[in-house]
Amino acid sequence: MGTFAAGQLYQARDGWQWACLGAAALLLLGALAVRVAVRRVGVSEYPVEPPEPAAEHTADQDPKPLPREPESPPGDTPTRSSESGDARNARNVRNWVGHCVLFVVGQGALAVFGYSWPVEAVFGGPHEAEWIWNSSGHWLLNVSRVWTLIWLVDTVWTWGAVLLTRRARR
Repeated sequence: MGTFAAGQLYQARDGWQWACLGAAALLLLGALAVRVAVRRVGVSEYPVEPPEPAAEHTADQDPKPLPREPESPPGDTPTRSSESGDARNARNVRNWVGHCVLFVVGQGALAVFGYSWPVEAVFGGPHEAEWIWNSSGHWLLNVSRVWTLIWLVDTVWTWGAVLLTRRARR
């Protein structure tokens, strides 16, 4: 039914914009709901290493010594499965800050050449609807638009994880 309705909207005069907007909204809501659904089902977010099987031996056999795991040097980063929620949140926020710095520097460079979509959206004045929905010019402007969307999804994903981890501890 949803595909049929989107197809009918897409064939209408200006309905293709509403069809695309509806599809984008469904994808965004689905992305937000995935994290909540995975936690509710009880699936771990990061894989956990399976325990080693117990070695069976008889009384007349000498048990073989188990190999020792190498000890990690001090200051070595823990694996994801042994990380606490606070450590994982701190790592995710650090990564997000790095992504933000890269995004701002990259968009600044694109703005110098006149192809930064967020700068154009904020300071460029009123635009036609095709400017947002359709290919609006140079390929660098389209790259900037896609990069902005990716940065927004990264922001929602990172801060959603931080907030859900904090909420789960309460």
